[in-house]
Amino acid sequence: DGLFILEMNFAEAVTMPVDIQITNLLGQSVYLNRTAAIDGNLKLEIKLDDTVTPGTYFIHMITAEQEFNRQFIFQR
Repeated sequence: DGLFILEMNFAEAVTMPVDIQITNLLGQSVYLNRTAAIDGNLKLEIKLDDTVTPGTYFIHMITAEQEFNRQFIFQR
Protein backbone atom coordinates (compact mmCIF):
# COMPACT_ATOMS: atom_id res chain seq x y z
CA ASP A 1 0.00 0.00 0.00
CA GLY A 2 3.03 2.32 -0.19
CA LEU A 3 3.23 2.96 3.57
CA PHE A 4 6.44 2.76 5.59
CA ILE A 5 8.06 4.43 8.60
CA LEU A 6 11.33 6.34 8.48
CA GLU A 7 13.24 6.51 11.76
CA MET A 8 16.54 8.27 12.35
CA ASN A 9 18.50 9.21 15.45
CA PHE A 10 20.94 12.09 15.16
CA ALA A 11 24.13 12.29 17.23
CA GLU A 12 23.03 15.50 18.92
CA ALA A 13 19.77 15.75 20.88
CA VAL A 14 18.58 18.92 19.18
CA THR A 15 15.33 19.96 17.54
CA MET A 16 15.81 20.90 13.90
CA PRO A 17 13.97 20.98 10.57
CA VAL A 18 14.60 18.07 8.20
CA ASP A 19 13.74 17.97 4.51
CA ILE A 20 12.86 14.49 3.25
CA GLN A 21 13.02 13.79 -0.48
CA ILE A 22 12.59 10.48 -2.29
CA THR A 23 13.81 10.25 -5.88
CA ASN A 24 13.80 7.52 -8.50
CA LEU A 25 16.86 6.37 -10.46
CA LEU A 26 16.31 9.18 -12.97
CA GLY A 27 16.49 11.79 -10.20
CA GLN A 28 12.78 12.60 -10.41
CA SER A 29 11.21 13.49 -7.07
CA VAL A 30 8.35 11.20 -6.01
CA TYR A 31 8.01 12.50 -2.43
CA LEU A 32 8.93 15.74 -0.67
CA ASN A 33 8.20 16.77 2.90
CA ARG A 34 9.60 19.10 5.55
CA THR A 35 9.35 17.79 9.09
CA ALA A 36 11.32 18.13 12.33
CA ALA A 37 13.64 15.99 14.38
CA ILE A 38 12.72 16.42 18.04
CA ASP A 39 15.53 15.97 20.57
CA GLY A 40 17.61 14.35 17.84
CA ASN A 41 14.94 11.80 16.89
CA LEU A 42 12.99 11.62 13.66
CA LYS A 43 10.05 9.30 13.11
CA LEU A 44 7.90 9.86 10.04
CA GLU A 45 5.16 7.81 8.43
CA ILE A 46 5.54 8.05 4.66
CA LYS A 47 2.86 7.02 2.18
CA LEU A 48 3.86 6.89 -1.46
CA ASP A 49 0.95 7.35 -3.82
CA ASP A 50 -0.30 4.67 -6.18
CA THR A 51 1.62 6.09 -9.16
CA VAL A 52 4.98 5.15 -7.58
CA THR A 53 6.02 1.85 -9.13
CA PRO A 54 8.13 -0.83 -7.44
CA GLY A 55 11.85 -0.33 -7.92
CA THR A 56 15.01 1.25 -6.57
CA TYR A 57 14.76 4.70 -4.97
CA PHE A 58 16.93 7.08 -2.98
CA ILE A 59 15.89 8.84 0.20
CA HIS A 60 17.60 12.14 1.00
CA MET A 61 17.38 13.61 4.51
CA ILE A 62 18.70 17.16 4.64
CA THR A 63 19.30 19.33 7.71
CA ALA A 64 21.02 22.70 7.98
CA GLU A 65 24.30 20.95 8.78
CA GLN A 66 24.17 17.47 7.23
CA GLU A 67 22.81 15.42 4.37
CA PHE A 68 22.09 11.69 4.52
CA ASN A 69 21.38 9.58 1.44
CA ARG A 70 20.23 5.98 1.39
CA GLN A 71 19.11 3.64 -1.37
CA PHE A 72 16.13 1.35 -0.89
CA ILE A 73 13.96 -1.02 -2.86
CA PHE A 74 10.25 -0.27 -2.90
CA GLN A 75 7.83 -3.19 -3.30
CA ARG A 76 4.06 -3.23 -3.13
